[in-house]
Amino acid sequence: MTADPAVGFWLRAAEAEGAVHEQTQESAVVLLPPELRTAFELPEQVTVTGDPEVAREDGALLLALGHPVLDRATERVLERGDVGRVALAWPAGVPASAQALVERLRDQVQVDHGRIDATGELPVAGYAPMLRIGALVTYHVTLDDRFQERQEAWIDADTGLTLSPHLATALTGLPSSSGVTHLVLPADRSQAAAAAQVQLEQHAAGRLGVLTRQSRGDRDAELTRVQDYYRSALDTLARRRTAAAPDRRALLDARADATRAECERRVAEVHEKFRGSQTIRWYRVHELLVPTACVPVTIRRGSREYPFSFRWLLPLQKVAPFRCPHCSAEAPLVAGKRRLGCTECLRAVVSPANTPVAQAVAVPPAVAVPPAVPASRSAPPRPKQGPPTARRTPVRPEPAPVLDLPQCSDDGNRLALRFWEDVARDDRKPGRLVVPGSPADVALRIWGSFGPALVIGVPAGTQLHELDAATAARPGAALQVTEGWLHAPVLHYPYALRWAGLGGRPGAIRVAEIVSGQGSTDARLSGPSVQAWWRDPARARPLPPPRITLDPVASALWRVELRGRGPHLLLRCLAAWWRVRGQADASPLGEVAVAAALARLVAACAGAPVSYDAVAGDYLVKPADVRTASSAMRPLLALDPAHGW
Repeated sequence: MTADPAVGFWLRAAEAEGAVHEQTQESAVVLLPPELRTAFELPEQVTVTGDPEVAREDGALLLALGHPVLDRATERVLERGDVGRVALAWPAGVPASAQALVERLRDQVQVDHGRIDATGELPVAGYAPMLRIGALVTYHVTLDDRFQERQEAWIDADTGLTLSPHLATALTGLPSSSGVTHLVLPADRSQAAAAAQVQLEQHAAGRLGVLTRQSRGDRDAELTRVQDYYRSALDTLARRRTAAAPDRRALLDARADATRAECERRVAEVHEKFRGSQTIRWYRVHELLVPTACVPVTIRRGSREYPFSFRWLLPLQKVAPFRCPHCSAEAPLVAGKRRLGCTECLRAVVSPANTPVAQAVAVPPAVAVPPAVPASRSAPPRPKQGPPTARRTPVRPEPAPVLDLPQCSDDGNRLALRFWEDVARDDRKPGRLVVPGSPADVALRIWGSFGPALVIGVPAGTQLHELDAATAARPGAALQVTEGWLHAPVLHYPYALRWAGLGGRPGAIRVAEIVSGQGSTDARLSGPSVQAWWRDPARARPLPPPRITLDPVASALWRVELRGRGPHLLLRCLAAWWRVRGQADASPLGEVAVAAALARLVAACAGAPVSYDAVAGDYLVKPADVRTASSAMRPLLALDPAHGW
């Protein structure tokens, strides 16, 4: 009897909440606890079946698709969710030596112009986390037609790459263990969840396109009926006007204009009726711990040696997905003459002058946020980098000038238009419109021209079609705010530009910071801007790795803040650190303690205070070291409550 999927689902859902049932051949008798009796509006004892004949003869409750009891059970399951962790059983017969694993790696991985050799180091055994994420997708094909489908995404939590269907199917059939017996390898679960959301959205968008194409014939037929009706009405009015007296022609012309307007309204209603949309709702997040051996190798090209590490999935005897160490693309590896890369990033290396961006060291100059200066057609010159010669007092931004409010609003809207147009073209022009040393400038340094769009959640490669902009000038504010929406083919992204400059002077304003959602004229960030992905997975987006090499303090900030308090706070931390880096002495407490102290000070200035114990736990350092480093960094940073960095 429980072979019926609807009845089987309801019995499992009820049993998970305390109900008991006794199964017969054609039905099941269920005893419900008080909470379920109230939720389902059923008596304490109820007989359920999926057979209409049994329901008619025995008086059992027929649980067919669409029944209110099934709908309520579905809502309760979705609200409760399905979150857990499962460790797979550790396999026997693991290769005893690194050389044996390397031999197997060579059979599955080919490196162009290179050879994979063992390093002599022992492999590190541990569990590699894989995320299995389930979602319920609701498609609104028309105002009357709605479909629901279940989707799954399998993501490697370390790289954020999608597992192949064959690999995902193989993992589901492996036995599990009663506990975790080995080390759990590090993973970036926020990046993996963001990649899963993108995969689900892309699949849903493709599926919605198929469904809307199936309804295109109905839409065209309804449009034809509407247009034929109003065309006939207009023809009738035209004939009546030809035979009408001159004093009635004005009335008939007015009726014709009203008929045309009504026709346009009805055509717009038909298009709106058949405009599809989809909603994605997560209901399952499973972390599958897969026994893995991390195998350090050396990839050789002649006398050149490039270190790398592969992950060998022990139960499947397969190589886990890996990214290019240079551009993080999922592509075959290539041992180049100057670096280890992939077929994507090494394609552009044609001469020594074309130096890879990732090999440049990010040492921005110690520069304060200056007052706005007139923009030129070329990017503003940047001071040359060099070792600091003497300790200098940090220069703080000048007080905000008195603004011409109407002109300020117009300038803010024009700035948003120019800025996002340059970002959409993905060229070098956005650098002309940002304040040097600001979080906006940091985003451009790290991710390139499209970096400001990545910060507010726009996936790389997205085509931006339209934007909205509105500026409400605030007297006396050090930074003004322009808010609006960026419109892409499927989704829309809210943004806020925080900018500085003089109103009434064309080209004299520049963007200091880009945040998602609403912005403020002081240093505070809104709650959603500093929340982690698991509080709102639909907003999570995979951010590419930096194009520049980060120093130890910046690397620690990147590792913790990007998946903890979010990219907005990370960019502020980097802007503050790079502003004083040349003036800060090497701390005996270490770079990680300095990063933790800086993150705590910047978070407090942003309105998201964090305790010493909490930030010490995030960075795996002692709370006392964070206190000591904070005392040394606070006067050096001199964080401005209007800017935050």
